[in-house]
Amino acid sequence: MKFIVERLTDSFAVLEKEDMSHIEVKRFELPEELKEGNVLILDETGYKVDKAEEILIRNRIKEKQNKIFKTR
Repeated sequence: MKFIVERLTDSFAVLEKEDMSHIEVKRFELPEELKEGNVLILDETGYKVDKAEEILIRNRIKEKQNKIFKTR
């Protein structure tokens, strides 16, 4: 399952699920290097940051912005 880190506090993180709903997870359950905007994958061993998926998402956003503002 994939999540995007929407918001971080000292004790928890708000994660957006693929269906756009949200959950709160305690920070100690998540990777230490976590920051807002990270993509997380949850598997049988826990949460992991997925840098490759982040890059794909950021590139899609840039493409959409370029189309809207017609820049390169």
